[in-house]
Amino acid sequence: MGGGGKGGVVQPAIGSMANWLYKAVEPAPPRICGSEGGPPVTAQRIQLRDGRYLAYSESGVPKDKARLKIVFSHGFTGNRTDTLRASQELVEELGVYMVGFDRAGYGESDPNPNRSVRSAASDLTELADALDLGPKFYLVGFSLGNHAVWGALKYFPERIAGAALLAPVINYRWPGFPRDLADEAYSKQELGDQWALRVSYYAPSILHWWTEQSWLPTSTAVKGTTYLPNKLDQELRTRSIADGSFDKRRQLATQQGIYESFYRDMKVMFGKWDFDPMDLSPRRSLSTYGKATKTGSCRSCCNDTLQAATAGLITTNSLRPGIS
Repeated sequence: MGGGGKGGVVQPAIGSMANWLYKAVEPAPPRICGSEGGPPVTAQRIQLRDGRYLAYSESGVPKDKARLKIVFSHGFTGNRTDTLRASQELVEELGVYMVGFDRAGYGESDPNPNRSVRSAASDLTELADALDLGPKFYLVGFSLGNHAVWGALKYFPERIAGAALLAPVINYRWPGFPRDLADEAYSKQELGDQWALRVSYYAPSILHWWTEQSWLPTSTAVKGTTYLPNKLDQELRTRSIADGSFDKRRQLATQQGIYESFYRDMKVMFGKWDFDPMDLSPRRSLSTYGKATKTGSCRSCCNDTLQAATAGLITTNSLRPGIS
């Protein structure tokens, strides 16, 4: 009878603990744009084959007059308005049509519970089809958003006329990187960032819980405190914090839930990939390393990016180990 009594106490305790653990790691349901209680829909959107909606923003010259049609994939904390900040004069001179989109779960694009590198690439190709951009188009990716560009180059190479990857974030576990070099770069990150990437790879199901714990080392990118080695980047962040645009941008990115935007981004980018981007063989490969200048850089940067995209595949700036 005594043994049965112990079992009667232990089993409910285990059940209660399991229930607590499930609730702890399970994120809150997303606040879908346009749904009851969710943020309003203000952007143009298309409906994808799986029923999700994808928000986008067009700029530049009209499509029917464009010499270059470019799809942009924004970075961590970004949104559909992230394109080349070029003057209208330059855009018209080069004949550039640009379209940015909110990646799944960001801004006003529906979350995708099955998000992956391939689904990110599929979303942008479906967008290109819906907007009649033709059989081929150009791609420009920013920072962490380049996983969608890598995916497009892998799974839909016949659709990509050229691609430019701006400061692409890396996955330290890509087999193509020398192990000693990857370990060295990894060790130079903040402890919280090391743990965030470790959890994203080995235990993605608890990433939400881990990141929400103030007593655990967590991502500086999620907190918005990432060390920026470039002085101009530091000044820009300081100004954006002061004028409120920094917080406004992050709120827009995460308005449907931080799990559906930031955390899914981390799980996809730093999780297990089905391929190694280092194995991709572009028709032509260019590498440029941009120089930061306060003035006169817009035309140079835009020209370099557009020239690179139309030539084949480019990596501008260095491969970035962190998140942005």
